[in-house]
Amino acid sequence: MINVLKKYLSNITFAIQLHQLLRFASMLVISIVLSKSSMILSEIGQIESLLYIGSALSIFWINGLIQGLLSHYPTLKNDEKNIFLVKIYFIFLLFSTLIFSVLYFFQEKINTFFNTTTLSYLPLYGTYLWIYLPSLLLEYFYLLKEKTSAIFISSISTFLANCIFGIGLYYCHWTIQEIIYSWIFVAALRHIFLIKILYFQRPKSPLQLPLLPYLSFCMPLILYQFIGQYAVNFDAWLVNFHYKGDASQFAIFRYGARELPLIMSFALGLSNSMTVKIAAEGNAALRVLKQKTLRLMHTLFPISIVLLASSDYWFPLLFSSNFKSSILLFDIFILLIISRLLFPQSIVLAKKESKIILGISIIELSINTILSFILIQKYGLAGVCFATFFAFLMEKIILAFWLWKKYHLSFSSYTPVRFWLFYSSLIIGVFGWKYFF
Repeated sequence: MINVLKKYLSNITFAIQLHQLLRFASMLVISIVLSKSSMILSEIGQIESLLYIGSALSIFWINGLIQGLLSHYPTLKNDEKNIFLVKIYFIFLLFSTLIFSVLYFFQEKINTFFNTTTLSYLPLYGTYLWIYLPSLLLEYFYLLKEKTSAIFISSISTFLANCIFGIGLYYCHWTIQEIIYSWIFVAALRHIFLIKILYFQRPKSPLQLPLLPYLSFCMPLILYQFIGQYAVNFDAWLVNFHYKGDASQFAIFRYGARELPLIMSFALGLSNSMTVKIAAEGNAALRVLKQKTLRLMHTLFPISIVLLASSDYWFPLLFSSNFKSSILLFDIFILLIISRLLFPQSIVLAKKESKIILGISIIELSINTILSFILIQKYGLAGVCFATFFAFLMEKIILAFWLWKKYHLSFSSYTPVRFWLFYSSLIIGVFGWKYFF
């Protein structure tokens, strides 16, 4: 047992997966506490609107720059790596400063653009984003430096801090303003540790390192993430547009249209770590990707199937009876595991084929936009979720086809196809049995 524990604690892939899990779990804890707090549904909708706006303005460039970082860093010389990390930090700081400025000076236009009700805390929330967004680099710097234990400590500490403040929210009946102040406190602590890393890792002598190759590589990735995130943000925008800014409907949508943190964290963690490994080792690492994908399938598919079959019972208990309408949306989003556990994007990124990812993301966006407009008219919120499911799946299928055409990499060379088909059929069958029989 001790040996197994040591194996996991020394596994860099597991460490970054746990980081992703705890990051998503923190958001889940916040959602649960809000649903059970003294706040009314419209106030919860305002907090969800703030999170939605923050995500819409930041997640695309964050993911694009981080994916480029993971691919580009292993190709640098040892004396170039530290100055590269310092420059990445200042790029993040610049972008977060721009977001703060937008939220501070253009409050009314932001509310109008996102079809949200009047939000009074945009400047304060902008301050939080200004401090928090650069701190997202913390665990990825640890990943690149192969400091596994530091990833565990940082991730667990952040999660516990968010849980403690969540308890304060519940028992002390905090206002929206006080909630944001607690987020700022945690973000500031993370930012301090990030600056400490950069200070001790700073290059001993001046070194010129042009960023143009990195930024040129990242630009298609940022556009890809923008388009991919646009699909998610467009769904939220469409809900606000269709229901005329109804904060209660928006809250129901946001609580239901979310993926399981376990799936998101482990899938994203595996994708990021394997991008680094494939970039360093080439096609020889595909066998490792296939093995780790199979392990995830054996773990995550059964959990998802059980949660799907029993969501009518546990979902109202976890949140509250106010969110019963969110159950169908959540069940549809559980089906996203079918596409999440496919990893052609890791191979494409490792091969620095960022332009093809951009082109395929435009196709995904078109599918999602068209289907969302059509299906929301007939199926309401559920139609928007179904559109997301089909769009995400088509993206992975097209990426896999492109890898086969250009690099002659068969789908089975990096995917356990038989188990994927088996589990996918099973979870679709459970969904069909629950809602159609």
